[in-house]
Amino acid sequence: MKTTYTVNAIFKCSLERAFKTPILGDATKILYGYGPVPPVIGFAKDETWGKKGGSRIPIMKGNWMIKGGEFGFDEIFERDENKYWKWGVSKLGPAMFFATHNTGEWWCTNKGDGTVIVKWTYTYFSRNLFTHPLSWVFVKTIWGKVMRNGMKSIQLMAEKEYPYLYE
Repeated sequence: MKTTYTVNAIFKCSLERAFKTPILGDATKILYGYGPVPPVIGFAKDETWGKKGGSRIPIMKGNWMIKGGEFGFDEIFERDENKYWKWGVSKLGPAMFFATHNTGEWWCTNKGDGTVIVKWTYTYFSRNLFTHPLSWVFVKTIWGKVMRNGMKSIQLMAEKEYPYLYE
């Protein structure tokens, strides 16, 4: 069973900036935590990140619920230049006992007037029927807020042309 959350925005920047910023930019400025979700403070083993098949390991600050350190495994499944990204997060650890993995998707559509329509979807895959209600509540409340905050950060970074960390 899965639970999905989507946020949309209109960026005032180039299509390339809107496309590259969420994946190639500084994710510590995007995933800065909310409620029980601690901030990501860095990444390890990220030499291939940004390319199809590339991967990295997030490093979490940690909090009362999640131990700090390496947390999960990020992998890029698809990269359709200036149109679409698909990535996944697996090896979520015991704190995420209700989900086996999740996927993120990022679409960009150039409006032709200096703006780009952006759609970001995240899907959590529940461990089983019994954990699905908890997964649903987490995604619709806490993770949704993480995404809404993250979209604002990505938009700012794209529009202000923050540098990329990966290429």
